[in-house]
Amino acid sequence: MNELHEQYLQGERIYIGRPDSVVIGSGNNKVKINWWLNADPNLAETVIYWNQKNDSLVVPINEETEMSVFINNLEEATHIFEVVNKNESGLASIPIERSAIVYGAKYIDGLLNRGIAKIDGFTDKVVLTWSTAAAEIIDTKLEYTNNENQQVSLIVAPETMETEITDFVPGGEFHISTSYRPDENAIENFYSNSETYNFSNDLMLYGSNMSDMDLPFDLTGQCWGGDISKLFDYSLGGYYHNSCGGEYDGKVHHFTIDLGVEVELSKIKLYPRQDCCQNRNWKEFQLFGILNIEEAETTVVPDDPNWETEMLSKGWINLLNCTDGKTTDESWKGSASPLTMEVEDQSRVRFIRFRVLNTWDENTVETALTEILFYASKVY
Repeated sequence: MNELHEQYLQGERIYIGRPDSVVIGSGNNKVKINWWLNADPNLAETVIYWNQKNDSLVVPINEETEMSVFINNLEEATHIFEVVNKNESGLASIPIERSAIVYGAKYIDGLLNRGIAKIDGFTDKVVLTWSTAAAEIIDTKLEYTNNENQQVSLIVAPETMETEITDFVPGGEFHISTSYRPDENAIENFYSNSETYNFSNDLMLYGSNMSDMDLPFDLTGQCWGGDISKLFDYSLGGYYHNSCGGEYDGKVHHFTIDLGVEVELSKIKLYPRQDCCQNRNWKEFQLFGILNIEEAETTVVPDDPNWETEMLSKGWINLLNCTDGKTTDESWKGSASPLTMEVEDQSRVRFIRFRVLNTWDENTVETALTEILFYASKVY
């Protein structure tokens, strides 16, 4: 009989409103927990438990209906959180349980930086060409010290394919790191570990500043529709060609180019004619340079045995000597690919002269190239 009446003798039962709409956002060794409170006037605090209830955090309830809190210094792992409301007497609501992944160093170590396809250095800028960004990439941060010793930080969007930098230091370092958001509830982006690159030391000269000097005994290169100017027009469609039966256009010939700027040349890149005749690529040649062209004209034909002696006496510097037992790489014989050669003497020059001595085809005196790119380690 007493049991039938016990529910009435105990008095009114109190129910505590539980947390509503609990959402956990993951971060770097931390989480942010958001929840809503109902209109229960008896609520005093929200208690959050984790680590099998070995750790907890008490959040006093104020007049706000939307609550949030950060929990820091969490281990990188999947955690289970229990969120409970309590009144001043300690009576607890029904708990709400949520799981969340906490990210950290292991996750960051697995992130890949966006790739750089190539780095092109010019006299006035560096152009970074980016690889296509993966779909999950947010952006890429690029940092460097500019030519005024200032720190620069750029954010590169995933759709950006080229970045131009005009205040670079040749050979200087730059650093990139790429950001990701691991899931839709994440509270922050994660940047990959920084990767270091170098701006190019070799600055490509602009062909638009160059001109054919056409000095005495120089080859015009105009055989078969060619021209010396085709060598610096940034096109693989034209070419220079010798051997039209005119003067000074035989196997041994030379031509002179005004680079348009004073430089220290570091390398050259020779492009063969693309539509034919790669077996006639240069085998032996010389590259000379001089700063001032006045009184530097030579008076003997290109194949004269005293030609080099006179060149040196006029102040020309032998920048690259690919002769006297040295040749271009034999793999270049018959190849349509460009050949890059390092300049041996990087003296300051503005005017350069190529002297061609021999080709890889012993059965003809003809030769042709379609383009020559010039790179400098220093531009004045």
